[in-house]
Amino acid sequence: MSERPNFFIIGAPRSGTTSVYYWLKEHPEVYMSPEKEPNFFYSPFGNEMSQNEYESLFTDRKKEHSIVGEASVWYLFSGYAVDRILDYQPDAKFLVLLRNPVKMILSLHDQHVYCGYEKETDFKKAWQLSDKREKGLFIKVAKLGKNADATFMSYRKACKIGTQLQKVYDKVGKERIASVLTEDLQKDPLNEYNKLLNFLDLKYYGKTEFPVKNQTENRIPTLQERFKIKLNKLTQSMGLNIGLLQNVFENQTYERKKYEEYSLNFQLELLHNFKSEIIKLEELLSKDLSHWKSLR
Repeated sequence: MSERPNFFIIGAPRSGTTSVYYWLKEHPEVYMSPEKEPNFFYSPFGNEMSQNEYESLFTDRKKEHSIVGEASVWYLFSGYAVDRILDYQPDAKFLVLLRNPVKMILSLHDQHVYCGYEKETDFKKAWQLSDKREKGLFIKVAKLGKNADATFMSYRKACKIGTQLQKVYDKVGKERIASVLTEDLQKDPLNEYNKLLNFLDLKYYGKTEFPVKNQTENRIPTLQERFKIKLNKLTQSMGLNIGLLQNVFENQTYERKKYEEYSLNFQLELLHNFKSEIIKLEELLSKDLSHWKSLR
């Protein structure tokens, strides 16, 4: 039996991928990697695993598992992960979860602070570092692993989801990509879940509960919680990462601001920056997203 996955949740970050991963994992015909984000085909954090290590994640699949998958949310961001997947598994199917990039960007910053990668706790200042970070000047970024691609810390680049989706469509074709809006998932999870099952040629087994996972944006972690997260990361890395550990203490007074709490000019700046991305998504998805292009 093949130990290669045939289904990939490729992003976007902070868009509901963790919830969908767990929902699908419960399905009797689905086997999802026990490690949610193996990042085998692309890892912005560095320290990629070997192919043997990767395929060992799928050795417990059973004959009833027609869908074998994983969920690495930075594959969409990468310029080459999908190409690598297609070389590895030409018949692969893909799921992309998409969120209003303005909301996504604030949540992403919050997660980076939470996980210790982001040392600039003021989102506006971190946003203003986007251009420099794209050029390799990784200002106020915690040390990452070997061969890391720290350009993912550029919030402007990370949230260009319209451009990213267009590239995947060009490589794969729409028929093998399911694209779901986070807001639709929140409004009617059962409907979106059933559409996903149809896309994967799976039966519905009566699932009615759809708990939301990984909502770090809804609360600020305590110092103790952040210490535990960073410590876990340290044990998984190749040697101690002092930058992450120091960042726990630097960010202990972190207070997250909501989008509406920023100045009107800054809100408009973010909207203007992502307007073309939203228009791209409207065209790709044949969906009206005009409510994403206004302040309210």
